Amino acid sequence: MDTALSESLYGLLQGLEIALRNAMHRSLIEAYQREDWYEVCPLHHELKETIRKAKARILLDGKVVAPPKVVAELTFGFWVSLTSPRYAQLLWDKMLRRAFLKNLGRKAAHKRLDRIRKLRNRVAHHESILGRNLKDDFALILEAAHWICPVTAAWLRANSTFHDRYAQRPAKVRDEA
Repeated sequence: MDTALSESLYGLLQGLEIALRNAMHRSLIEAYQREDWYEVCPLHHELKETIRKAKARILLDGKVVAPPKVVAELTFGFWVSLTSPRYAQLLWDKMLRRAFLKNLGRKAAHKRLDRIRKLRNRVAHHESILGRNLKDDFALILEAAHWICPVTAAWLRANSTFHDRYAQRPAKVRDEA
């Protein structure tokens, strides 16, 4: 059952991750007037290291290191970290808040995206998610996608198998949730 529920959330998480990275990437391109904004953006050491590793993986695959490849190689955690307090004035206030259609505060965005990041990591690393409030998680993923692109959020909702899988939980699991 855990696997089926994780599977039903995987596509939602993937859709949100792609929407988030693309929206942030567009905002950063606009701000820095270059596709490889990560070369000039004043990021802290650990994020620069994340970018270096992404480029190394691209080269290892025999591909050309180009901005679209680098951006796609960066983790969900990378993008969420750009909403953290250390980037509040540097990035959020000046440019990243524009990645969201909703006038969303940085603290609220970070708190919610970080909660989704933790769920995403549990799903991706095959850890149990049954102890979580999955209905709230589902709603939060769709809400976050809606902040970025209502069309994407609607598509994710329409193509989701979550409610069907959630309804199939065994009675014992239902009682514990």
